[in-house]
Amino acid sequence: MVLFLCNHNAGRWQMVLGFFTHLAGDRAVAWSGGFESGTEINRSAVAATAGAVPVPGDYNGDGRTDVAVWRPSTGEWWVFDQYTLILGGSGDVPAPRDLNGDGRADPAVWHPSTGVWDSQVWYAGYGFLPLSYQFGVAGDIPV
Repeated sequence: MVLFLCNHNAGRWQMVLGFFTHLAGDRAVAWSGGFESGTEINRSAVAATAGAVPVPGDYNGDGRTDVAVWRPSTGEWWVFDQYTLILGGSGDVPAPRDLNGDGRADPAVWHPSTGVWDSQVWYAGYGFLPLSYQFGVAGDIPV
């Protein structure tokens, strides 16, 4: 059981509780409570999450889904407590998946205007290596 206690959080505990419940599933129970609620949404919290697209996946190969977001405006991938990197941008479609069979989701984007896939594939001992390939044509939808 996990208890989240917050003060003047402007709604951030709901986001944390939602991520926790999604990731833990039926393996854990979470409760939340707060006191002295804020009177307005924290502008820094809004700015930090603006435009962020959830891209959950098992980025470290431990068999559990990790919290991750991608910001199309900057191409920044943020994988909680692991790494950040730049890949893709506005108009691209995030498509993380295990591209080399190592059990880890690799950041990847598809460019609908060209049908090109770009990714950063993790190789133990080497780190991230870029992989780009043409598969599809403009207008296709990745599945």
